[in-house]
Amino acid sequence: MMNRKQSRHSGLLTTLFFLVVCLGLTGGGCSPQPVLSAEEQMALWEKEGTVFRTGMKKVGSRRAGSITYAVSPDGARILFSLNGFWLLDLKSGHISRVPGEAGRNWAMPSWSRDGKQVVAISIKIQKNQSSPWEDEIILLDSANWSYRKLAVPPAGNSSPSFSSDGKSVYFIRGIKRKIPNGNKVYASSNLYVYDLVSDRENQLTHEEIWGGMGYIYDDGREVFFSARWLKRLPSMRPNPYFRNEEQAGIYVLNKSTLSLRLFEIDQREGFFNLLLGGRDKTGNIYFSTSLERPGGGNFIFTVYRCDANGQHCVRLIHEFYPFGNVDIAYQTGEIFVDDRLGDEIVFRRLFQPSEVQ
Repeated sequence: MMNRKQSRHSGLLTTLFFLVVCLGLTGGGCSPQPVLSAEEQMALWEKEGTVFRTGMKKVGSRRAGSITYAVSPDGARILFSLNGFWLLDLKSGHISRVPGEAGRNWAMPSWSRDGKQVVAISIKIQKNQSSPWEDEIILLDSANWSYRKLAVPPAGNSSPSFSSDGKSVYFIRGIKRKIPNGNKVYASSNLYVYDLVSDRENQLTHEEIWGGMGYIYDDGREVFFSARWLKRLPSMRPNPYFRNEEQAGIYVLNKSTLSLRLFEIDQREGFFNLLLGGRDKTGNIYFSTSLERPGGGNFIFTVYRCDANGQHCVRLIHEFYPFGNVDIAYQTGEIFVDDRLGDEIVFRRLFQPSEVQ
């Protein structure tokens, strides 16, 4: 069973956006996926793409069972977190453990565009408990898994991602704030960038983001990321289940002017709460989201692709693990999600490069 901090890290990419909805809709948890045998589930998945099994299991609740992962740019390897990093070779099916750091767990990996480096979060562990607000950012060489720590102060750091030229790292930093007229603490976050040459960081937003998580994507001119705002920026339409709650949406930072805008997406199909998975070379945008189940009264987690203008949105899969995520192999354009076969962690390639339009 994971402690509170570990759970926050392993499920951070999705949990903060969807947990309130899950609890509210069903009085205690997200709806289970359809009850199918392993054979039936595999048959369904094979119709949608290729399934890669790990033989590894994550125990605990659905929320505790979430992981973080990243697909290599060539679509050949997946690096995922399970009390440290594991590397899955998709051609051979071989899984190997990446040497770790004493007293720490690594999570939230992200590959550089050339596949030579990985940036990640290092979480301090003491007496089998993680230490809140002491997360460091590390840079790993993917050839031998040697690493160095960036000169970023330990804090509630998360979601590190490389810039398009590989010379900088974007990340979210959270600071503790109390909810007005209450004792509960939440993370008020902002977007930062770290220059790998000068070893200096710079704060890019001053908006007190709530839920500024998910993958961060830099196309060279703008930076895309998911967030739900507390302050002045435009927000998406109200959450369809909690009208006083704003949805998570995708926001865009102009790198030259540092101006922010909401990325408008055609939501006529009714999906809500958008967690960025990435963009492909043609500008199509991919995200995991929630969609009301036919007949109402509940919802499922699924994946959509929209064009560079947020139009012509296409649903890519029927349904997947409630706290799973979507990722794109940058060089090949292959689309992946993590899922579960019972308690086993599996990865699904939804499309071959030739199938992605």
